[in-house]
Amino acid sequence: MARPPLLPLLLVLLTAGCGVYAARRCQDTHAQSQLDLNKVTGQWYVVEIVEHDPKVLEMSMIEQRKCPIVVLHRQNSTGSWLTLKWTEGRDVVVYNLNVTDMRRALGRWQSVGKQEGSMTRRENYQHFDGVVLVLKAVEDHMVLTFCDRNPERSPYTLVLSRAQRMPGDDIDSINNMIRFRELYMGLVKSTCPGAAAAVTHSPALIAVGALAAVVRLLLGRAGPS
Repeated sequence: MARPPLLPLLLVLLTAGCGVYAARRCQDTHAQSQLDLNKVTGQWYVVEIVEHDPKVLEMSMIEQRKCPIVVLHRQNSTGSWLTLKWTEGRDVVVYNLNVTDMRRALGRWQSVGKQEGSMTRRENYQHFDGVVLVLKAVEDHMVLTFCDRNPERSPYTLVLSRAQRMPGDDIDSINNMIRFRELYMGLVKSTCPGAAAAVTHSPALIAVGALAAVVRLLLGRAGPS
């Protein structure tokens, strides 16, 4: 019996291992422990979506014409329950979230149940089941990373802004922070056309960031599982 080609087999095994590693790395990422939940509620514009897919071997960037809006609502001024409503054109999806530790981990929001809304009726919709990490929350922008329990589903990060236009330097700084947290930079989607004012993603910066992410990924895989 002929043996299967070695290289494709190794690629399959490596891809599967990278997916598990990425999910574990995302869950272990440090979130902002202290924040004012009442100040982060309200409307946000999604100006960038970063997919941390380790199967994407080279960082790539695309621009999309859509401009999703996120509305974060707290059920009461002191409670731990939040709703996150994503609106994209006529489509809506609502996440129910719970802050499991109101004293020491205000930036870790656990999903509760399945999502609701018209977007969930799509054939390809996959319900999110995991934790949302607040990597950064300041007055005019916030960074949320979604880590699913399923290791086969890649984490992703939303860059949110109170205004449709966000300084390019701020977006570059956020992307550098994501790299520093060792979240793999795969596909970066720039949304809300014109939102990033004077973004300067130089080819050299992108190449260095992508190479550093791959090296960290491989070194991490070499450690104990």
